Amino acid sequence: MSEHETHEVENISTNLLLQTVDSLLLDGWRLIQVLALSTTEGYEVNYSFGGGYAMKTLRLHVGPKQSVPSITSYYAAAAYYENEMRDLFGVRIERIHPDWHNDIMGEKTPRAFSRVRVQGTSVERPVPLDAPPVPLASSPAADAQEGAIK
Repeated sequence: MSEHETHEVENISTNLLLQTVDSLLLDGWRLIQVLALSTTEGYEVNYSFGGGYAMKTLRLHVGPKQSVPSITSYYAAAAYYENEMRDLFGVRIERIHPDWHNDIMGEKTPRAFSRVRVQGTSVERPVPLDAPPVPLASSPAADAQEGAIK
């Protein structure tokens, strides 16, 4: 890998996120993706940026009640990622614009990957991978199409 084809991962705190994102934007970096993961301590949030053939990921470790500032004022495309992190995982994102208010998929979104309290204990764990899927709400159009298929 040449010096121009690097991938750097930088662990940062939430209070440095906006300052770092501002610097990346001014240096011409583009937003590639944003990823959230449930962890035993809360969440890991990764913001990945590309510049030329280089890639840089800003990694945040946040507690379940800790807020993350929105980067939508710097990168508008972050709105979808941040709404998804909030709606599906329960990550607290401050000042998302636009904010779809837990309605990212056109219906009130179940928090499929949010942290859950294990029954009878005070231990929080991510939703298990083998948990049954949450059924989506039906719509008249989907019901009509399903009837036509039968």
